[in-house]
Parts: sequence; C-alpha cells; structure tokens
Amino acid sequence: MKTLIARSGLLTVIYCSIFASSSRAHEFIIKPASLHVKAGDKVPFSILSTHVFMSSEELLSAKTVKASLLEGNKSIELSLVENNNSQTLDGIATPSTKGTAIIAGHLLEPIETVTSQETGKQQKAKFEKFSKALIVVENADKNYEKVLGHRLEIVPTTNPAAARIGEELSFRILFDGKPLQAYVYATYDGFSRYYNTYSYATESREGIAQIKITHPGPWMVRVEKRLAVTEKDYALHVLKAVLVFPVE
Repeated sequence: MKTLIARSGLLTVIYCSIFASSSRAHEFIIKPASLHVKAGDKVPFSILSTHVFMSSEELLSAKTVKASLLEGNKSIELSLVENNNSQTLDGIATPSTKGTAIIAGHLLEPIETVTSQETGKQQKAKFEKFSKALIVVENADKNYEKVLGHRLEIVPTTNPAAARIGEELSFRILFDGKPLQAYVYATYDGFSRYYNTYSYATESREGIAQIKITHPGPWMVRVEKRLAVTEKDYALHVLKAVLVFPVE
C-alpha cells in the first residue's frame, strides 16, 4: 500500500512495503547530460540508482545493466563504466538522425530476501527495472510513441518536447503490452532533496495517465507493478519503469 502525504508543497510517497528498507527500492533512472542535441553530437549520460531525483545514491554493477541507443528501427548497444565518485554508470550516446532518440536501459538485480514491515515474514524477491530517456535531436518526431516491448513501459501519446507549463501530458502505461491501471508518479529534476518525493501523483485509467507540467527542465514519470509468483527461487516479482523527457 502507498500513502500520499502533501506537506509544504511536497508530495511524498511513503512505502509501507516489504522492501521499504531495501536498496532494491531505488529508482533506476537514465539521465543524459543534454536532452536537446544536434545530429552527430556525443551525449554523455549517467544511470542512477536513487531515492532522490535526480542524484544517484548507489553504484550499480555494470554487469547487471544493459543500455542501448534507439533511432527509428536501429538499435546500438552502449558501453557503461562504473563511476565510484558519482555512484553512477556512465556512457556516451551519439545520435546520428534528426528526430527523437531513445536511450533505453534494463536492470535485472540479484534475487534478494526481503522482510515485511507489517508481518515480519521473509520472502525471496526478484527486482526488474526498465528506464528510457527521450532526446530531441534537432527536431522531435513521433519516435517518442515507439513501444519498445519492455514488460512494464511508459509511452507518451503526445510530444513531451512540445509541452508548455500548465499543460497536461498523456502517457500509456503498459504491462505485457496491455493497458495497466496503476499509481503513477512524476517530478522534475531538483524538485526536492527528500526521499521518494514527487511533484505529481495520479492513477492511470484504462492504461492512460495524465500528468500536469508545472516546471521546465528534465522530468521523470515512474510506475511499479508487483506480482506474486510461484517460481522456484522467488515468490515476488517487482517491476519498475521510468521515463525521462525534456520540458522547455
């Protein structure tokens, strides 16, 4: 269960979940150095694991993460380097085509034993996370609508790069390719230094979530799905997805 608390203009998500104290509860975020570039520019990016948006708190193992640059139907695998100073995985993408490029990431973490704060019982859990960042290469095209086939995925239905302050953006929330009803949270870079604090919260209906844009800069939208399973090595599968996009 999640409880939303509004305090001093902050929207804080309090996790009363079995993995509230687990590092696996971190959000998995791709943060490019720039979200508006020219074709051929080298774009440094960092992969963050954090509760504070968007500054990394935990260094992921490069062995557990895959990243790629997607332009149209072309996909290029991206190399990642562990950065102990910033606690990030760092890489460079070089978009070559005008339009909307996507840096996509997948994190499959080791199975972990987690403890319920409510019952004190332990169980094995598998954590799988997906992340996407939209980069406008000179001029945006409809590649932002591209469905990558992530098991849990956030897909804009309108061009985020064209959003203006005060407008609402619409997003499809997909699980196994089908519309998902779920809590959806959003915030922008630098909104708060507090853990799990977002500027906006809503619930998708028939798989569509509306997010009101209130500030320029990099934004993120996140969603989560938990599944009780009967696998040999674990009984809970937690999936998370994050989308990062620019607002002028």
